[in-house]
Amino acid sequence: MRKALTPLIGVLVGLAFLIPVAIGLMQGRVIEIELAKPRTAKEALQQAYTKHFQEKDYQRAIEKYRWVVEKFPDSEEAAEALYRIGNIYQWELIEPEKAIECYNELISRYSDSPLVPEAMFYKGEIYRWSLKDIDKAKETYTAIIDKYLESPFSIKAKLRLGGILMDMKDLEGARRIYEEVMRTSEGWESEEASYWLGVIWLRQGMVRERALKYFEKALNYDTDHIECLYWAGYQIVTLCKCRGCLESVKIRGICEELIRRHRVEFPKACIRVMKNGNSYDVLQAQFYLGKFYFDEGEFEKAMDELSKILKKIPEGAEIYNKVLFYIAWMFLSTEKEPI
Repeated sequence: MRKALTPLIGVLVGLAFLIPVAIGLMQGRVIEIELAKPRTAKEALQQAYTKHFQEKDYQRAIEKYRWVVEKFPDSEEAAEALYRIGNIYQWELIEPEKAIECYNELISRYSDSPLVPEAMFYKGEIYRWSLKDIDKAKETYTAIIDKYLESPFSIKAKLRLGGILMDMKDLEGARRIYEEVMRTSEGWESEEASYWLGVIWLRQGMVRERALKYFEKALNYDTDHIECLYWAGYQIVTLCKCRGCLESVKIRGICEELIRRHRVEFPKACIRVMKNGNSYDVLQAQFYLGKFYFDEGEFEKAMDELSKILKKIPEGAEIYNKVLFYIAWMFLSTEKEPI
């Protein structure tokens, strides 16, 4: 009888040791789960970003941001959550209509939020570039200028409105806006306005030397506004080849000196932004660096920079299609003649 009970006693003794361990593990798991639950709106925003957005799990990120809006509807974080959802739909999932819905919800529910002018600006961007609705884009930019004059997005809206007026051939209206931006702002906004004023001077057949001064002012290689920097250099290269410069030794000399400087400094500016800028600025810098090498005929370098972009963004994004165009053109240009 004693021999029969010995194995059973051993099992019971083992269970006596294992049960507390199991209970401890279960309690630890419960504690871990409890710790994973966000206790505040700020914690939820952080979790949505680090655990989902950074891992490109955008649907889970949206769910977590929505949870913030539902659980903390009167908080500043709720407005920020809607803003971030709009950003995901606009930039990551490329669903512009859903992005506008989120921005509209932010604007209507949290009209006092400092994020409203920015959300309105992105609405204007979607209307102009994604949906090609120029009238609504113009209306949105104008509303920002009228309602949020002190916001930095008011200046950005003026620049965009100037671009729309130029597309509509209203060069005088655009000129007034850009001159106002130059009077009231500094930094890249002033540089971009200067660039467009140079373009207007060229389009209206005015003095090329005056246009050149505007383009030169836009060549600030410390800026993060790589797009403006690229186009200013591009215009100077074009100006150097035009008849007016060919006939003017002075203008041609200025152009050639600026071009030499641009060929050295522009790649450096792009690389700096690619190392230190936010995700959008990095993408822009890489695209325009590739385009710069493309213009210079350095197709191997251009292909290297542009190919990297295709791995970072989803198909269908506007910049994705631009990259494909330049890559396809380079393949056609370097293709050998059939034997």
